[in-house]
Amino acid sequence: MDCPNCGREVILGAERCQNCGTPLEVLEALPDARGRKADEAMFQQPVFHAPSARGPDRTEVLPWSVHEDESPKGPVSFAGGALILAGGVLSMVNGFLILNASSYISEIIGLGAFSLTPLCGTLMLLFGLGALAGGILGVFRKAWAVVMATSVLCVVSVGWSFLSMVLGFIGLILVAISKEDFD
Repeated sequence: MDCPNCGREVILGAERCQNCGTPLEVLEALPDARGRKADEAMFQQPVFHAPSARGPDRTEVLPWSVHEDESPKGPVSFAGGALILAGGVLSMVNGFLILNASSYISEIIGLGAFSLTPLCGTLMLLFGLGALAGGILGVFRKAWAVVMATSVLCVVSVGWSFLSMVLGFIGLILVAISKEDFD
């Protein structure tokens, strides 16, 4: 587009001519002010452009999506939480089995009416419930101290099978070495 006063080319979107200062609102009023040059200039300028990367000299593509300031979390913390979760479920199953079998166990052992098996079954059920909650927190990588404490609950609830204790101990080690992954 050319200035009607001096004839020089005017930048699109400017309010005044850079050369003579003529207001460009006059151009809109003129019937033939927009010529072929104006149309070509309009299509040569980019309409949209991508924003530049945040931070100093950050040209590489980041492997994680939205949170550029956070590093990706490793699979070790997830595996630790999943093992604690599985150990908690096994501990709850053991506690449930001990509670249901407490009358048979007391008859076999010969203790009569007095037996500690209902108390042990209840404790294992509660420890398993705590380990289950800690395992869920561990999978989502929240509250590292709570996950550590509940993994100890999983280790303490031995039960008939030592599998819940082994899973809780391995989960405890994995969560301990991946502390930086937790919020």
